[in-house]
Amino acid sequence: MNFPVPRNLFSLSLIVSFDSSEDLLGISNRFISFILDCHYLFSHSHIEKRSTDYSHHHHRLLAKDEQIHWVEQQKVHVRQKRDNHKTKYRYRRLMPDPIFRDMWYLNRGAYGGFDMNVQNAWRMGYTGKGVVVTILDDGIQPNHPELVRNFDPRASFDINDNDEDPTPQDNGDNK
Repeated sequence: MNFPVPRNLFSLSLIVSFDSSEDLLGISNRFISFILDCHYLFSHSHIEKRSTDYSHHHHRLLAKDEQIHWVEQQKVHVRQKRDNHKTKYRYRRLMPDPIFRDMWYLNRGAYGGFDMNVQNAWRMGYTGKGVVVTILDDGIQPNHPELVRNFDPRASFDINDNDEDPTPQDNGDNK
């Protein structure tokens, strides 16, 4: 069984502006990235990068600061890629798409229940029009013919490489 491993990274919600947040947290904390509205990621140089224990002492010190709304020590979560190469597909013709039978994630043909269960939503009248979906995955090909018209680069980010290019890298571990 995999358990999350504590890291030397802390997510913080700060009242202060970006420029003063670095000064507030001192030289032992290094700014990594902006996450979203007033949330930042910092590393702490006096904590091992990967540790078997949470740093309760450092967490308490940060939490006591009046300018910090929220703090959380980050953990490594091991994720497993799910491949369904051996899946047998059941074909249900719900739409005039010639490759619908191959869309195991939509057509309830996924082994182990790994489909999205969208058929019930379609039957209820939901279409997804106007909805922007962000998917956490190992990559997306934004220039793929089936995606290029609907790809929104503002809703995409490569958290493995910390850049704006979501294109997967075929290097064995997809980093």
